[in-house]
Amino acid sequence: MVKIVSKEGEIFKVNPEILKISTFLQVEIEDHEPKEKIFLPLIRKDVIKKIIQFCQHYQEDPLQDIEKPLRTNNIKELVPPWYGSFVDIKLEEIYELILAADYLCISPLNELCGAAIAALMKGKKNDFTQEEEQQIAEENKWAEEAI
Repeated sequence: MVKIVSKEGEIFKVNPEILKISTFLQVEIEDHEPKEKIFLPLIRKDVIKKIIQFCQHYQEDPLQDIEKPLRTNNIKELVPPWYGSFVDIKLEEIYELILAADYLCISPLNELCGAAIAALMKGKKNDFTQEEEQQIAEENKWAEEAI
């Protein structure tokens, strides 16, 4: 078993086999002695619990590629039921999962959370005035220049 330590200091004992989906954790496991702990100081315990839950399920039933463009704004119609229920959570929690999935290099979780957010946005109207859009474009000009 691997010991993972959350931001709050809570320790999770996890089967290393289910963590192979994370390239970050796979490297950490290889670099640590079995009795050493892997510290994840940026990730809250609730998020680690969700990640472990995802990894366990993914090992048994891998998530297939999500069809793009999304054909509906209901994520539960786009992915198998377990995965749809998994991301049927508050938007703030989905954002935390995306950040953690990115940090831990868990591509399927990142894709699932991204699709859940995209589904929420699908069909929404842009309520910005032309002046607001120009201001946003000006404030974020650096992002386009970085590409």
